Amino acid sequence: MAYHVFNKMKTLTACLLVVALSLSCGAQDRSGLSDAQVKSIVAALENKKLAEKDLVPQGFTKVAEARGDLNHDGVDDLALIVRQKPEQGSDDSFLPQAVLLFLGEKSGTFTFWKIGPHHFLDSSSSLMSDGGVGNFKIEKGVLIIQSDVAVSMGSWSAGGCTQKWRLDPSGFRLIGLTIVDMMRNCACGTTRDTNFLTGDQTLSSDRGPGLQKTKMRTKRTKGAPQQVLWDDFDYDKFCTM
Repeated sequence: MAYHVFNKMKTLTACLLVVALSLSCGAQDRSGLSDAQVKSIVAALENKKLAEKDLVPQGFTKVAEARGDLNHDGVDDLALIVRQKPEQGSDDSFLPQAVLLFLGEKSGTFTFWKIGPHHFLDSSSSLMSDGGVGNFKIEKGVLIIQSDVAVSMGSWSAGGCTQKWRLDPSGFRLIGLTIVDMMRNCACGTTRDTNFLTGDQTLSSDRGPGLQKTKMRTKRTKGAPQQVLWDDFDYDKFCTM
């Protein structure tokens, strides 16, 4: 009898762990915008001089913004993370989010530059930060977009993905990517940092067998430069450990 009870408790514990981990992974899953949504947004924004109040597309709400000079003309540009508004009567779980880039004009208006329909995770009410947005800024011509996938409850896992973008003669390209996968119960995890300009990668981990914290281990590998342009990026593909 005790043996059967023990086995049932083991099974229940395993199921709870699977559910917790799946909730965490679900926070990262996102379908992004549909082709129809992308076409609608582009049609509404392109080839216009836009006031700042007109930058958020109809049916969306602004989640975060970053200002700075992306195209090296001495005028601040603007990056937005926007979220689709929930339909009436529906909940606010897993709403698509997108990144919009606008070039600033000396007149104070903006022109639409780029849309990132698959460049960020979906919003979820269980994410600890609004929309899962971490560090979002433009610094020295580099756009930094950090997702924070910490979940408020039901998960032992946390982490995120930090993208770094810069305009050069080849286009608006990814120059750096850092992925963090942490486990709260052991305060341990793994980080992978990739320099796309050199191809070099650093993998650091203090997670041991059985989710035990161990001494930090770092492995550095040399690689070839990689060119990933804005239109070729997909969060689900690149922001996975």
